[in-house]
Amino acid sequence: MSGLKKTGYIEDGKFIYEKEKYGEIEIKEIKVDFKKNVRHSYSAQELGELASSIKSQGQLQPIGIDEKDNLVYGFRRYKAIKEILKQTKIKYVRVSFDNLDVVQLVENIQRDDLKDYELASSLSKLKEELKVSNKELALKLNKTEKWIEDKIKHSELIKETASHVDVGTLEILKQFPTSKVNETRRLSPKERVEVLTSGKTQKQIRNKVSSKSHVNVGNKNKTLALQERKYTKKQLESQISEIDSQIATLTAKRKEITKQIKALSKK
Repeated sequence: MSGLKKTGYIEDGKFIYEKEKYGEIEIKEIKVDFKKNVRHSYSAQELGELASSIKSQGQLQPIGIDEKDNLVYGFRRYKAIKEILKQTKIKYVRVSFDNLDVVQLVENIQRDDLKDYELASSLSKLKEELKVSNKELALKLNKTEKWIEDKIKHSELIKETASHVDVGTLEILKQFPTSKVNETRRLSPKERVEVLTSGKTQKQIRNKVSSKSHVNVGNKNKTLALQERKYTKKQLESQISEIDSQIATLTAKRKEITKQIKALSKK
């Protein structure tokens, strides 16, 4: 019964053990719900490196568990110690918070290896679960309201685009940083995909978007392109460069699809 004190108290005629605040606990006693984790997958390499570090230096940071032995944070440490090092015990600290999702997210925000979309998606879900404003969420996470707004917008744009692309393309879109995705907020989903997958730099994307001015008509939410302005020679050359880049991308994609067709034909 690791994780429990030897002393306790009597309740309803039964002796109740008190939970230790920290120490070691049997891994088999820990309840894990990876759906609650910000990241849903970890590479074998990063887990291997973490396991190697723990093996040589020991477990420097405890995992966090709640009063019911649910894993709150430290998912990577848990997986490395259980699945790679095959240890039966793990160091822990018992935590108690009003909302455990906030605790998990705060810990993950500090990590450099968390992709922007993973963070943006989790913030969006957390905001929905807590039913709070961007300002309130910013206060909870000790971030600026602008930072929260940018992440939420990132999540919204990817969700908006998801139904217009295949699974492979969606995964590619999820790799782009928040700053780059948000530059396309004024574009349609189709245009967003074309621009992001064209290989353009963030500055080129910004220039592309700024050249597309739109107005809203009445309450129908229809977007009409304004009369095309005259371009300079440099701007026209830039457009040709963009077209060449798109042609190169599409050509590469065509070759890949052709290769897949040939492979299927041989079966």
